[in-house]
Amino acid sequence: MATLNSVLATTEQHVGFPTSRTKQINRRLAEAAITPTGGPRRSPQLDVDDFLALLATSAMEDGLADVVSAHRRLFAMTPDGLPPTQNVPANLTKSAWEQLQTLADLALGSLEDQRQVIATNIEFVRAPVAEVIFHDRDGGSISFHESGRCRDHQLGHRKSTTVNGSALVRALRSLFN
Repeated sequence: MATLNSVLATTEQHVGFPTSRTKQINRRLAEAAITPTGGPRRSPQLDVDDFLALLATSAMEDGLADVVSAHRRLFAMTPDGLPPTQNVPANLTKSAWEQLQTLADLALGSLEDQRQVIATNIEFVRAPVAEVIFHDRDGGSISFHESGRCRDHQLGHRKSTTVNGSALVRALRSLFN
């Protein structure tokens, strides 16, 4: 567990998201009961999932009004937008959220596991269609987006934020190791 202030400082130091903005985003997530709230004279204690929620939502949101829906979209994003009713093979994760959790587990694991995460870049796309793309060093990628949304047929300027795998490893290890 880590305090909110340490999570905010670490997120700014390693990932580059401004503390003032991530604090506002965390407030919205706490109001929606997604992240914990503190008590009187007690800072909220965040776990790995809370950190991932704050990180991913900070990268995906498109305005403070969009914070809660940006977080919920992570659970609806499936590999290549496959409908959730289809049988997804056991070796594939079922949502972008599960893939983020897997990377966090690897980041907190052995040195070899950390190298796998370091070789990954996570691209959070906000527009024209929300998606999360996990790029590996060899040029391969896994794309997660909402079912029924075809990203190839959307017009508009692509807006995205990329989080480097090594930044994710450094942030997670400094907070939870």
